[in-house]
Amino acid sequence: FDSDNIVTATFKAGCTIDSESVPTRELVFVFNNQDKKYNFVNPKGIYRYLKNDQEIHAQILIDGEPVDMGTHYFTRAEAKDDALTAEITANDPIYWLDNETYEEGTWGQWTLNEALEALLGGKFELDVPTVIGERMVNKCIPLETSKREALQLLAQAVRCSCWVDRLGKLVFRELSISDQAVDILTEDNMESMDGISTSENYDRIELTVRDVFSNSEKTFISGEGTNIYRATNPCVYNGQAVADWLLSIKRYRLQYDCISRGNPAVEVGDTITIYNAYDEPKNALVYEYEITFDGGLTEETKAIGAVLQ
Repeated sequence: FDSDNIVTATFKAGCTIDSESVPTRELVFVFNNQDKKYNFVNPKGIYRYLKNDQEIHAQILIDGEPVDMGTHYFTRAEAKDDALTAEITANDPIYWLDNETYEEGTWGQWTLNEALEALLGGKFELDVPTVIGERMVNKCIPLETSKREALQLLAQAVRCSCWVDRLGKLVFRELSISDQAVDILTEDNMESMDGISTSENYDRIELTVRDVFSNSEKTFISGEGTNIYRATNPCVYNGQAVADWLLSIKRYRLQYDCISRGNPAVEVGDTITIYNAYDEPKNALVYEYEITFDGGLTEETKAIGAVLQ
């Protein structure tokens, strides 16, 4: 499929800075189906050959230069506009971790690397820095926990964000805003200078670590204010460090939600420079983007900026 028969294509990817969840990378594209090749009830149609997990490779051409948007895997399809068009949705492999549960939780501790091997069984290529992979986590993942939720618990327990990148690698990173920006959003390439807000002000973290296998529970506190953010994570081994980290993350309260012409080469975790209405450049960390092609290209970029007290 290309610009001759694609009506719209949307690429969405992201992570959560405090590891509240592990989002899945998603591609949704609508294409012309007037020749009825993809009619679902057509016994000679192409659709019957599509299978779950089938690879879909995508790239965006910018002035003839290809930008790889990664490999997605077919999840579902549906007819649109009285079957004149069809829509296909594809995701990264995190999507299927919702359908699997981890049933080997127990008491004790191990490293993140050991936990990921037990949880995923080598199904993902990992991009985990050595210092992060050697951090300790608790083994007490509750029974009937989905593997996707377990992945979220482990990421938060080692003070990281987690996502699948365009190379298909499962990435663990302790994110921060860099001094070196890979792109710039200005009045010339943004739809407007709006889209700046602040998130809720939390000045106290209460982190509860509950081990159902040893019947123990402990709460770790960081900060002395009255605006409390409460979290529960059984996998946390170094509770005070995680509570302190959560408080430091919650202080990144400046939020950007910008509509621009888009730069598909910018990836989750990159730092970009964003100009505000006063023509001031500020660096921000990209944690989510949604790129839409509909004949032209637009991008919604979500990023966090400065620490606000």
